Amino acid sequence: MRPLIWKELRENVRWIPIGLFVITAICWMVHPTRVGNNALLATELVTHFAIVTPFLAFALGVVQSYRDLQPAAGAYLNHRSVTSSDVFFSKTIAGFSLYAVAILLPVLGLAMWVGYQGLWWTPMRAAQVVPAMVFAFIAFALHPAAMLMMARGASWWGTRLFPIVPAGAVQVVFFGYLHNGGLAVAGWCLLAALPTLAWMMLVANQGWRELSSDPSAETSNPRLSRRWLLPTYMLVGTTLCHVAGVIGAIGVFEDLTRSRVYVPVPFATLAVADDSGELWMTTKIQQYDATIGNYTNQVLGGERVENGGKIDAQADDAIGKEFRDFSSLWPLEATYWSGDGFFTQPSNALGSSILYAYDSRGYLLGYQQFPQSRWVQTIAADGVYAAGDFSGRPFQQDPLGNGWRLFSTLVNEGYLGPLVTSKGVMVIEQDPVGLRTLLEQDIEMGAVIPTPAGKAPRLILGIGNQLHEYRLIDETGSEDWYVEPDLNSNLQARQTSKSLKLNVEWVRTFDVPESLTHLEMHSVAWAPEELLIWQNTRRWDDVDVLKLRPNVPAKLLKFSVQPESVPAPHEDKFSMTMVACGFLPGAFYLLFLAISAWMVLTGHPSAGTPFPEIAANPISASTALISFVFVMALAFWLVRRVAYRRGLSSRQTRLWMWAVPAVTLAAPLSMVAMYRLVHREPCPSCGQPRRVDLIRCEHCEADWVQPETEGIEIVDRVA
Repeated sequence: MRPLIWKELRENVRWIPIGLFVITAICWMVHPTRVGNNALLATELVTHFAIVTPFLAFALGVVQSYRDLQPAAGAYLNHRSVTSSDVFFSKTIAGFSLYAVAILLPVLGLAMWVGYQGLWWTPMRAAQVVPAMVFAFIAFALHPAAMLMMARGASWWGTRLFPIVPAGAVQVVFFGYLHNGGLAVAGWCLLAALPTLAWMMLVANQGWRELSSDPSAETSNPRLSRRWLLPTYMLVGTTLCHVAGVIGAIGVFEDLTRSRVYVPVPFATLAVADDSGELWMTTKIQQYDATIGNYTNQVLGGERVENGGKIDAQADDAIGKEFRDFSSLWPLEATYWSGDGFFTQPSNALGSSILYAYDSRGYLLGYQQFPQSRWVQTIAADGVYAAGDFSGRPFQQDPLGNGWRLFSTLVNEGYLGPLVTSKGVMVIEQDPVGLRTLLEQDIEMGAVIPTPAGKAPRLILGIGNQLHEYRLIDETGSEDWYVEPDLNSNLQARQTSKSLKLNVEWVRTFDVPESLTHLEMHSVAWAPEELLIWQNTRRWDDVDVLKLRPNVPAKLLKFSVQPESVPAPHEDKFSMTMVACGFLPGAFYLLFLAISAWMVLTGHPSAGTPFPEIAANPISASTALISFVFVMALAFWLVRRVAYRRGLSSRQTRLWMWAVPAVTLAAPLSMVAMYRLVHREPCPSCGQPRRVDLIRCEHCEADWVQPETEGIEIVDRVA
């Protein structure tokens, strides 16, 4: 096989300059110093490689396959006792070598350039090219897919292109993980890429070996059960084509029927009255105010909540009152910040003019933005150090990942956000530069919740079965520092004090039930005498709210909302979207019903939600059901038709019939992609069309009869 490899290298080495030029151009374009200091090298490189490398691999597979699949070249190679597998693997090895050279040289040059520059201009590392390299590796799957496409003798190009679909779907999945996954995810994706590429090559080799010679239908169609790799691959490809087409049609119908006018829809939510601190169920509507260019919420009505009562959320006795909404109580153990410390782009999550990025060594790297991006400080757990100095005590966890969501309300209002870890709260001082500890305490969950208008919000921190309330005060001990944001101005123009030095002051402690520490998220609201915790399941038929007071057992408030109190978000009517939904494979509906039944049996908080949705929309549900039944009937008819035209046995036809409810139209599409047409002529015995390549008629079992002759035969021979 070595001569074949050298042959492929000699014939295709001329394509390397094109690949080198394209990849070099991409490496130059994605460098962070060109695209801005907010760009992350790993993300930008993976995005551009996702566009280019699959096309490079596909084009290389096509140009390598085209010549040797011509009759003259194929006959010459077979005459030289070269097997189709030898030809395929020699092309694959040579193609991968050329592809690797075109990718590796520019990327290694980029890595050396980044390594030389270091962290001084933006938090980039040489290893940030690893995710893009992994994606380029898996993108090579388009090379054997292209060779399989060229080897297939399909009757129309639609089925010829099916081999590309599974290989393309693999690229989408890997891109989703590699785009923001970091170094660890890149390693796992590399391990997953190895069996994926191996499977793709084995399938393509089977197709190259058995389909390129175009065997008769008699010997190829019945043997698909022993050649399971290629049929399975084709079934996956056709199913993906079918599903992608249906989803695309649904998107088109949704876009065509979508209203271009914003129609506000009332919604119900819990809130606390400013004047009394009582709990209300309010009905609000969100409307767009063109004068300020933003959305505002208007209270339409509501009623005070009473334990065990049915609340009519359309009552009008809430009009004119001021309310405060519930705020999320976030578990700090969860990581919400994108990046693993090795692949993290700088962000203004703290609301500062300096962008901060978390480094895998446990430090925050501060980068100024103007007049040019450069590394200006290193934040450690025990203070602020100069750029390049890692002598401080590192953080045990990312302080941005835990704190930016907790204090996002203040940051969005123009104030500087503190750093939060599981050991306390700190703030980065700008004048003079330093790190000041606001609170040293173990923290498991937290929230910043609003108080009555004109007052500073309160900080709620939880550990174990206790919630601690803190006042946010300035240097004078006052809460008057807080200025509500002006909705008529953007964030940069809001008049807030950037030099404000916040402090915290303990107010009270609440004991909570043990079950709260194990739930993922709650909502909390502040009242002068108590703290309200909404066990947020978003189910209005059974709402639980805990009223907490210091040194007093928690009081559980249970009530329900009338379903008719909140208007339906849409009108139940006939739509082409539901017709398109009926074209989805039956496996989707089975999965939907299985998940719904599992939620009901396990008592999931959202259990039972899908079934009332179906009952509440009979027209839409009936449209989808009728469409699905019609599609199944059409698929059954097409399967029988294709089985007859392809000469399949009764057993094969029955198996495909059983597959119709699960894959619907993908079944006949798969048969068209897998099996060859067979030629037929009328049988002299029964008159039905019979296959010309069989000795006996498949209908009446009559033997083939030699045509009668008149004794005179004219034979035309070539001289």
